[in-house]
Amino acid sequence: MTIGIADWFHGFIWHNGFMSDNAKSLVRPREGRMIAGVAAGLADRFGITRTTMRVIFVASMLLPGPQILIYLILWIVIPEGD
Repeated sequence: MTIGIADWFHGFIWHNGFMSDNAKSLVRPREGRMIAGVAAGLADRFGITRTTMRVIFVASMLLPGPQILIYLILWIVIPEGD
């Protein structure tokens, strides 16, 4: 029996703690944010440093694509935390 990509991805996400029961929810923090808190919220949610996430965001801006549009959408979609 072979494992499909969807099954593998589901197992990867659950076993690496991205979707565990005690995982933090995705919110934009009120403190420690630079612009809108999108990078800080993503960093807190996935357990990496905020600086690392900000570097990833800035580096992605050097590539062609809709990064600014995605950032704006995340700004609207991700709720603000307490």
